[in-house]
Amino acid sequence: MLIKFYQTLRKQSHEIPRMSSDKVQSVHIQKEDGKSKGSVKKWDYTLDGEEISATETIEAADDSKKMITFKIMDGEIMKAFKNFKATAQAIPKEESCLVKWIVEYEKRSQNIPDPVDYRELATKNCRDMDGHLAANFN
Repeated sequence: MLIKFYQTLRKQSHEIPRMSSDKVQSVHIQKEDGKSKGSVKKWDYTLDGEEISATETIEAADDSKKMITFKIMDGEIMKAFKNFKATAQAIPKEESCLVKWIVEYEKRSQNIPDPVDYRELATKNCRDMDGHLAANFN
């Protein structure tokens, strides 16, 4: 399960809308292959009932650690943040895995709230992915 979850994040993100369609509507590769460092993808997703988008680049990936870092380049989120980067790591646990997210960001002003809504979106999306992968695991 660890490998499948990580591979979905790393190399098959275009499958995520099928796994979590109420949260992620589409993932479009805009540059490179969508898998390697420097690849650019546009995500259309729903946050707090609003359909929005973000463009990200893969900043780093470490297959041995099952870790990938995405940097947001454009989109609604960049109105509130100067920088926004997320690292996901799939960590083995018995017959499944834990997913650890590290989010680094710089607010445009002190009045901007912490991105708790994005943490909740990632958590719910991971649960959807887990349920889909578990049901279809061969």
